Amino acid sequence: MQGNLRLGRFAGIDVRLDWSWLLVGLLFFVSLSAHFFASHPGWPLGLSVLLAFFAVVGIATSIVVHELVQALVARRLGTPVTAITLFLLGGIATYPREGRTPAREIVVAFVGPITSLVLGLVLITLAGLMQVPLAKLWADASGVLGWLEPVPALLAWVGIANLAIALFNTIPAFPLDGGRVLRALLWALDGDYRTATRVAARIGQAISLVMIAIGIASAFRLGPLAFTSGVWIAFLGWFLLSAASTYHQSALLEERLGGLVASHLMHPVTSAIGPEVPIASAVANHFVGTSARALPVMERGVCVGLLRFEDVRRVPAREWEQRPVRDAMVPVTELPRIGARTDLAEALRTMLRAEIATLPVLEGDDVIGVLEMQDIVRWIELPEPEPRIAPA
Repeated sequence: MQGNLRLGRFAGIDVRLDWSWLLVGLLFFVSLSAHFFASHPGWPLGLSVLLAFFAVVGIATSIVVHELVQALVARRLGTPVTAITLFLLGGIATYPREGRTPAREIVVAFVGPITSLVLGLVLITLAGLMQVPLAKLWADASGVLGWLEPVPALLAWVGIANLAIALFNTIPAFPLDGGRVLRALLWALDGDYRTATRVAARIGQAISLVMIAIGIASAFRLGPLAFTSGVWIAFLGWFLLSAASTYHQSALLEERLGGLVASHLMHPVTSAIGPEVPIASAVANHFVGTSARALPVMERGVCVGLLRFEDVRRVPAREWEQRPVRDAMVPVTELPRIGARTDLAEALRTMLRAEIATLPVLEGDDVIGVLEMQDIVRWIELPEPEPRIAPA
C-alpha cells in the first residue's frame, strides 16, 4: 500500500487512493458502459458512458463515507485515525494500536458494513425500488432496472453496490471488517494482540484460497455471466490472500520488535544546526568523518526541520557554499511525529507509509534523537538467540 494518490483531507484525516483501485474503477467503468447501462434499449452509448462514469464516482464516494464513518467513530472512542487508503472494495485506516481494545475494535468494524447497508437502502429507496424484493434485484438487476430513467437507474446501481460492499465486508477474512471482528474476539479471549492478528490472518488466507478455488471453478462453467462472476470471485480472493499474507508478516515483524520503542534504537542528538548555516559547513562539521545521516535543524530552541544526508546530496556541490541549510532540509511540519515511547513496529510502519528512512524523535517540541530505518532493519536481521537447555 505504498503507492497511492492523495485525494484530500476530510475532518483532519488524509484520504488516499491506492493505485489498485484505479484498475478496479476502470473495470467497473468498462463493464457498466459496455454491458449494464448499455443493455437499456432506449439509451444511446454516450448516456451509458456518462452513467458509468458517475457510477464509478458514486461507488468511490460510498467507500470514502464507509471509511470516514469508521474513522470518526474510532476517534470518538479515543483512537486517532491519521489516514485512510482506499483499495478495491474497501479501505484501510491507519491508526496506532494504543488506545484500542477488543470492544472498540468490534464497534468500529461493525460501523463500516452498517454504513454501507444504510447507504444502499437509502439509494434504492430514492430510486423507487423498495417494492422490488432484494432477491430479485440480486438475481436480475439488469432486467429490473431496465424500465427506470437514467438518474434512478444510477442511484439503484450504486445502492446495490453498497449492499454488496456491506455483505463482502462481513466475511470473516482478515483484514475485512468481519475479519477484524474475528481478530478482536480472539484478542479478547487470548489477551495477545499479536497472536490474534496472526491467527486471524491465517484464517483470512484460508478463506481467500477457498474463494479463489470457487472462482476458478465458476469461471469454467458455461455462459459469459458465470465466467465474469468467477473471475471476480477469484480476483477478490487473490487480493484478500495478498492482504492477509501482508498482515501475517506484519504480525511476525511485531513479534520480532516486541517490547522495543523508538528510544531503544534512536541516535541521541549531540549537535544541531541553524537553518541559515551554509550547507558546506553542515557537511564539513557534522557529516564528514561521522556516522551521522541526519541532523536536527533548530531555530530559537525549536526544531524546524531535519537535514538528511540524502537531502544534501540532491544539492549540487558547487552550490553548498551559497545555499543555506533551509534550502535542503525537510520541514518538521512535513514529517510524521514519533516520540521516545512510540512502539518500534509502529515507527517502522510510519516510515514506510511516509516513504522516509529517517525521523526525528520528539518530546514536545524538543528533538531528543534521530531514528533511522536501517537500524531497525539491522535489528530485525539479527539472529534469534539460541534457547538455553538447562543441564540435567
